[in-house]
Amino acid sequence: MQKVVQLAGTARERCNTSLKTPLLSLVVITDTQRISDVQSLQSYVKEEINIRDINLTGGEERYNILLEARVDWPTPGKKLKKDAQVVRKALPNLTQEQLKQYMHDKKIVIDGFELDENDLTIVRVLRIDKAHNSNEDGPQWEAAFSEDVIVLLYTASHLKLLDEGLARDMINRIQRMRKKAGLVPTNDVNMQYGIISNPEHVDVNAVVLSQQSLFTNSLHGRLNQTSDGVSKESTILEEEQFIGNLTLMLRLAEIGEHLCHIV
Repeated sequence: MQKVVQLAGTARERCNTSLKTPLLSLVVITDTQRISDVQSLQSYVKEEINIRDINLTGGEERYNILLEARVDWPTPGKKLKKDAQVVRKALPNLTQEQLKQYMHDKKIVIDGFELDENDLTIVRVLRIDKAHNSNEDGPQWEAAFSEDVIVLLYTASHLKLLDEGLARDMINRIQRMRKKAGLVPTNDVNMQYGIISNPEHVDVNAVVLSQQSLFTNSLHGRLNQTSDGVSKESTILEEEQFIGNLTLMLRLAEIGEHLCHIV
């Protein structure tokens, strides 16, 4: 299970996608026992890697995972000498069944030349094709491999998940502010936000509106937009917060202050 988390992290790093960015799905390809292990702890794995859905399977071919033979040529080159070029040209034509048989037998005959287990390295690769793995913006799947586990991370952005990611960022910052102010979960306060800088024109109000149930469940109260001319006397704590290129003013205030509510 920990290996799945590590491989998913590796896939995120390769496609430069922060762990804070929620993604739609992860495919885990492995044996039956490991599938059972991950199945029993799916909630934990989803939280650790910030994924909405996990698909567990044992079928590599379904996801275009193929075997590929790679050669460290100095070693077999000494054995094959001038015939090395013959073998080099034949390698791309080996079938998946031939490569599987080599993994089992630890030897293979290519154009009359026998290679043993020290001559070839068999690796798994994700075959990229337009029908399955790419769109106009580039590949949607990022793969990470170990000897017995393969993960495929679906990297295409999803608007709803991006909204949820921003909401969770705001929630985390408000929770830290509550702790800094010495508040406990039972302390009812007004939680407010204001937009200071928004160069990418993120519709923060729409995000708060669509994610209000998440704010309410996580913060035990609504998040409201501050109104103009609000008195500062009831302010408990106010901080500027930077989320990407977005700058917000987050504020905790005593109950009873006039607010501009999001409805």
